Amino acid sequence: MRIVICGAGEVGSHAAEVLVRADHAVTVVDRDPDLLRRLGDTIDARTVVGNCARADVLADAGVPDADMVVAATDVDEVNLLTA
Repeated sequence: MRIVICGAGEVGSHAAEVLVRADHAVTVVDRDPDLLRRLGDTIDARTVVGNCARADVLADAGVPDADMVVAATDVDEVNLLTA
């Protein structure tokens, strides 16, 4: 499956690790490039720096072709817009 995870915090990072281990194609989106760099150093996932509340960022991350989108940021409003 192609999965986009919005948010590279504890929940998003853990979900990405589990899903990559299960052989899914994972893209993680977050506004913090340092979080994404650290995550990219530990797992084989694509990362996109940007705000998950923006449609252009979600499109760049591959949401239109994704099988699943996980909204896991620490901001409820962003999660609602992502969903």
